Amino acid sequence: ASRHLEAPWSSGTLPEVVIVPFLTNVPLRATITRPASDTTVQSDKGWVTVEGKISAAKPGERFFIVVESSVRQPSIIYLQRELRPEVEGMWRATVKYGSVGQRYKTYVIASQDATAIQGLKAAPSFTGLPSGFEVVSAIATYTVQ
Repeated sequence: ASRHLEAPWSSGTLPEVVIVPFLTNVPLRATITRPASDTTVQSDKGWVTVEGKISAAKPGERFFIVVESSVRQPSIIYLQRELRPEVEGMWRATVKYGSVGQRYKTYVIASQDATAIQGLKAAPSFTGLPSGFEVVSAIATYTVQ
């Protein structure tokens, strides 16, 4: 289920429900530790190594790292790869970013729903968070160089 915030807008031009990646009072179960967020990262032909940790995984839950590009509207989210944590939940993934000079959001999503996971793997990119998934990390923002 998507996490959402009800918004009592007075104008009829805005939606009644605003989807937000996460709420600050919801405990996060994954972190992105390297590179630090809000930095310019050096890439090797667009590839950057990203590291983090997963904690408090639910039974059968699977984790994926995604990159969101806002070059076009609506933003496009690109599935990168499934995370396979090692000892103590640590993970490392090589992530592909697009154009040099662009800012990208990177975060971890998770699901226990086998049908949702199968659907995610069949679609390399999507707009909006896929049904059955939730964002389980803070959003890291990078400018690619």
